[in-house]
Amino acid sequence: MNELKSFSFEKQDEFVNFLFDKDGGSFLDIACGHPINGSNTYSLESRGWIGVGFDIVDCELKGWSKIRKSPFFQLDATSENLTKSLRDNLKDKLVDYVSLDVDVGGRMEKNLSP
Repeated sequence: MNELKSFSFEKQDEFVNFLFDKDGGSFLDIACGHPINGSNTYSLESRGWIGVGFDIVDCELKGWSKIRKSPFFQLDATSENLTKSLRDNLKDKLVDYVSLDVDVGGRMEKNLSP
């Protein structure tokens, strides 16, 4: 198994790496937050994974597109805009990993800055 540095708060990225142990997977990162700090998918990109990041907060203010390879979309995940964005931006309907990290507590407690 390839080792990777974890950036997620609860080691979700390590679990996905252990579970799949492959390069080139795909992900949806819903409520993605900061492009690196606390990210459940940043380390997976280092293994060639591709995906899409979504958050109600504008992660571009934290430099998402300068840091990440995967595109980011600011939208409310509970709205119809998520479904439309998935239709428009997913090349394949098969996704290996969905990170749905919608708890408010972690962000407020960590007070993440860019």
